[in-house]
Amino acid sequence: MTTTAPHETMTPVVIFAVYNMNGLSMNMVRAARSLRSLALVGACFTLAALAGCGGNSTKAALTGKVTYHDAPVTGGTLTLTPAAGLPFPISIKYDGTFDIDDAPVGLMKVTINTDNVATTTSGNKMPGGMPPPKDMKMQEVDNSKMPKKVVIPAKYKSADTSGLTWDTKAERNKTFTLTD
Repeated sequence: MTTTAPHETMTPVVIFAVYNMNGLSMNMVRAARSLRSLALVGACFTLAALAGCGGNSTKAALTGKVTYHDAPVTGGTLTLTPAAGLPFPISIKYDGTFDIDDAPVGLMKVTINTDNVATTTSGNKMPGGMPPPKDMKMQEVDNSKMPKKVVIPAKYKSADTSGLTWDTKAERNKTFTLTD
């Protein structure tokens, strides 16, 4: 005795009708999902427009500079930490300046870390500090705009010990002068 699958015993008309009903229900599900997605996108645009109209923005464009011993801190990360929320890192450029368009607004604790700046080698050195083979010509690289590691006191790496704060709602430009 051989067994046959249920769909093998149905007539072609029944199979076609079942297929069309499944296709129809899948199309209805897809249409409902599309409508939900469209409604969600519309709601997001509405909320974004309303948030911008109140003058009570939660983001700000910030600029500033970081110095240590009267010289720019030429690379690293300045991090803003709100009382509630996630830390917000900002890159410090080679000239000690920083700028960001979408920083959080409010009273922030500030940390500065230069550990992530790679030390650069000068002259004709290969990675790892090895001299190149005698028959190999090394092209000089302009390092003038590359971040250079500036070692700063460890206290600036922690929000609990840095002593740095910034009210980004009241002040959009700030210079941080680090001391020993």
